[in-house]
Amino acid sequence: STVEVTVSLNQAKEISISIAGSSGTPADGYVVSKVDYTPKLLTISGSKNALANISTVSIPSRELDITGASSNKTFEIAIEQYLPEGITLSEGQSGTISVTIELEQLQTESFQIDASQFQLVNTKPEYEYELIDPALTLQALQADLDSFNPETLQGTIDVGGLEAGEYINVPVTLTLDSAYTMTQDLIVSVRIIDKTAQTEETQATESTTVTQST
Repeated sequence: STVEVTVSLNQAKEISISIAGSSGTPADGYVVSKVDYTPKLLTISGSKNALANISTVSIPSRELDITGASSNKTFEIAIEQYLPEGITLSEGQSGTISVTIELEQLQTESFQIDASQFQLVNTKPEYEYELIDPALTLQALQADLDSFNPETLQGTIDVGGLEAGEYINVPVTLTLDSAYTMTQDLIVSVRIIDKTAQTEETQATESTTVTQST
């Protein structure tokens, strides 16, 4: 006379969407400047136990291939394939996520650097060192170039293997933020003066002058 019925009721939960990044390499001179997507949140349904184990859904980078791209690219990705078993999209929730990869062309700019801000290493006490301020050419996004301050640049110059004389291609080891790329290695001109030799020359000149006077 009676029938027992068990009804399982799904619950709803709002989770975030995670973009793992893009795959492939854009055209030469271009980099990814921004990744935007919509919606940012996703409403899903499932049992209480199933929902307890999920807080985000991740879109793998293989879905966002920008190989050879030189302009912005938009991808429409079906989201259900990345939901775990037992989880579905809630009623009214869109089944796709729209992802836009924004690309920006790298710019190049040169900066005059004060060589005195570099640290000389392996110097010799009998030598005096004179440096000529070098120019540094960087490639980066325009916003990063606009914010670059040459006075904060740090670097070292190893002069340990150099004797007295003039050198035009001594390399500088730089500490440079990853946002910037040098178009070529930074080098400086270094003039090394032997103070000992100068003293001996001066003493010899003074000795000759005294002898002539006598």
